[in-house]
Amino acid sequence: MHHWDSDGIASAVIISKHIGAEKKFIVPRIGTYTYKSVNIESIVNANPDLVVLVDYGISISEAEELRRNVECEVAIVDHHLNKPGQNILVCNPLAYGESSAKYPSTTWVIREHLRFEDPGKTVLGIVGDVEWNIRDHSVKTYVLRFMDDHRLSRKDLKKAVEHVDSCYKLVDYECINYARNVLAEKDVVGVLEDKLLAMKAREVREEMWEAIEESVLLESRGPIKVFSTKSKAYVTSSIGRFLAEKNPEDVVVIKVYVEKLGLVNIYVRSLRYKVGRIIPMLKSKGFNVGGKDHVFSIVCEKGCDEKLKTVVSVLEKQLGGLV
Repeated sequence: MHHWDSDGIASAVIISKHIGAEKKFIVPRIGTYTYKSVNIESIVNANPDLVVLVDYGISISEAEELRRNVECEVAIVDHHLNKPGQNILVCNPLAYGESSAKYPSTTWVIREHLRFEDPGKTVLGIVGDVEWNIRDHSVKTYVLRFMDDHRLSRKDLKKAVEHVDSCYKLVDYECINYARNVLAEKDVVGVLEDKLLAMKAREVREEMWEAIEESVLLESRGPIKVFSTKSKAYVTSSIGRFLAEKNPEDVVVIKVYVEKLGLVNIYVRSLRYKVGRIIPMLKSKGFNVGGKDHVFSIVCEKGCDEKLKTVVSVLEKQLGGLV
């Protein structure tokens, strides 16, 4: 079971390539992070020996609930902020105190800890998750060497990520499966040259710019900027990245109503502040939240305005400790 973005897809492809057992790919319900986001019955009927959660970012408690329901072993391969589990196999350096700068993507965790070498897919996951905000020298050197060896530019890699990510942003599960197959068979160059994925990416760009143009600044509390908008597609992260880059010294908080999902995202990103440090506080309040040092997202189906107020309030109180 893998996350729907380029890092999740690339990670799933790398792992599947290096294991010989029969396997089945499962994409959870887009936009949600809970064990209930998959058809439990279909997993049980498949009678697997192991379910691997790849780059999915759900909490240990959710993973343990999944284990109880599917009645088989569950493993996590990830780089999102989390903690170790007693009954779950965890391959996630961040759960054991490592820095997210050292592990910017799940593909990099796979390379470093599972020792599965697949440069194109590894780089796609890194660029997909942190773009060019690569803080670790060894990771940056690896990416630049791959670019030189394959004569690929930053623009090329960004385009490849956009092609793969366009599928989930349009909430198109068939497209996700298609992108995964293209990446597995033709690597990054094949993704770049694929006409269907290029068309999907154009659709996403149109949706993103429309949502950005409709965004409204609700309030500004010092460096905390709170925005609101809506979109047909799931382009929350694209909007958040754009606004964060436009406000590099601030914390961007944006509430997005995603029509195709019928839910609200509260998305927080900052280039300067390590906003992910407040994730444990929000989880203790019952928030469905996941993220990393400089970004997190909350799935919200009700009480969203109150949740937004809580997020802003916690950020405001903790801001001094997030630099």
